Amino acid sequence: MKYTLGFILLLASPVAFSQSANSSQTSPSVAEPICVVDGKILPSMVKSKADSSKMVRAIDSVNALDIDKIEVLNGAKAASAYGDAGKNGVILITMKKRKSN
Repeated sequence: MKYTLGFILLLASPVAFSQSANSSQTSPSVAEPICVVDGKILPSMVKSKADSSKMVRAIDSVNALDIDKIEVLNGAKAASAYGDAGKNGVILITMKKRKSN
């Protein structure tokens, strides 16, 4: 089965339920994990290459065919490695090494 990075991000995201002060209904809110590609933390949003007036998730710019390995850290492991930034989990992505000519 082939998974997209967005799907993997969704699976790794803890879902918290929040309740509005003016509503008796609860609605899910997603606390996204941080994404680390080859040791560099990706920003959550970047300008779209196709339309610079639009923002897109930075993880969507990663080419899935160039990925060598994906690891998911959560809980104490993520917090000890990335501090407060890792409290919602960490997705570690290792890219394939490019062959030099």
